Amino acid sequence: MIYPILGIYAEIIRVNIAKFSNSISSMLKRRVVICDDHQVVIEGLKMILQSNSTIEIVGAFLDPQEFNNYWNIHYTNIDVVLMDAHLKNDVSGLDLKYKTARFTSGCYWVLFSSFVDKYLAVQSKKMGFHACISKEIPAPRLIQLIEFGSPDFYSFPDVLDRPEIGVIESVLESLASLTKAEKRVLNKLKEGKRSKESADELNVSVHTFETHKKNIFRKLNVNSTAELMSLIDDYKFIT
Repeated sequence: MIYPILGIYAEIIRVNIAKFSNSISSMLKRRVVICDDHQVVIEGLKMILQSNSTIEIVGAFLDPQEFNNYWNIHYTNIDVVLMDAHLKNDVSGLDLKYKTARFTSGCYWVLFSSFVDKYLAVQSKKMGFHACISKEIPAPRLIQLIEFGSPDFYSFPDVLDRPEIGVIESVLESLASLTKAEKRVLNKLKEGKRSKESADELNVSVHTFETHKKNIFRKLNVNSTAELMSLIDDYKFIT
C-alpha cells in the first residue's frame, strides 16, 4: 500500500515544482505597459515585444486617463513604461509622466515619438524619462532597451552631444523663469511684429512691452531679437 501513497506525494511535489518554476519565470519577465493613442502602433509594439520570452505586456492603453488609473493601482508591478509623446485630447506624455513622478521609482520610462529632436530629448530627460526614442528604432535595439535598460539617458537617434545637454537645460530653466507677461511678449516677438503693434494687441504700453523684452533678453542671455529667434529655432523651444 505504500507505493500508491509515494506516487501521490511524487505528483504533489511535481505540481508544486512546476508552479514554483512558472512563478520564478514570471518574476524574471520585464512587465511592460504601453500608452499610445494609435491602435496600430500598440499592435506593432505587441508583435515586436511579445516575440521575446523575457518580456510580458501587462497593459496597453489608448486613453491617457485609463493608463493613469491603471498606474495608480499597479505601479509596483510595472518594470517598463512605453509612453507616446503626443496622446489623445492634446495630452502630452511628458505631462503625464510629471503627474506620476512620486510613484516612478524602480520603473524604466521610455518616451517615443515619430520625431525626436534635441528639445524633446532634453525635456524627456528633465521629466524623468530614462530614454527618448524614435518610432523608427530597429526592433532588436528596442527589445534590448526594454530588457536591459541603459546606464545613462539614451536617445535614438543620438541627437545630443553631451556638452550640449547642459546648454539646453540652462535655456529651459531660463524659459521656465519667465513670467506670464514675459511669455506673452515672447510669443509676440516670435510673430515678428513691431513693438507698437504687439503692445496694442497685448493692451499694454510700448514702454511696458520693451521692459518685458529686456527682461527676456537678460534671462536668456541674448542681445537682440534676431539672436533670440535663432536660439529658439535651433532647439525648437516652445512657450
